[in-house]
Amino acid sequence: MSTAGRRAARRRKGLPNWRFVRYADDFAVLADGSRQDTEAVREQIAGVLATLGLRLPESKTRVVHLTEGFPFPGSASSGAVSGERASGTSAPSSMTGRSGR
Repeated sequence: MSTAGRRAARRRKGLPNWRFVRYADDFAVLADGSRQDTEAVREQIAGVLATLGLRLPESKTRVVHLTEGFPFPGSASSGAVSGERASGTSAPSSMTGRSGR
């Protein structure tokens, strides 16, 4: 997503926000919205990757609630990311993925 002001404006309109976190060829999308919002973002990402000849492998892509945690390279010594609800959010969820050819 973009600036804090734009995220706040989307929040006021009841729209979801998301952040991409990238490490080498892996990435996670942290979304503040419903599971349906997160699934919609996943479909958008899959569409963009398809134009580049890439795909999201089903075996490595999943949607989880942030409190469940997920393994992610470059995070803490355990390699797992987990967390409580971030300030100003109501329903944290995340999508992890790895693009492949």
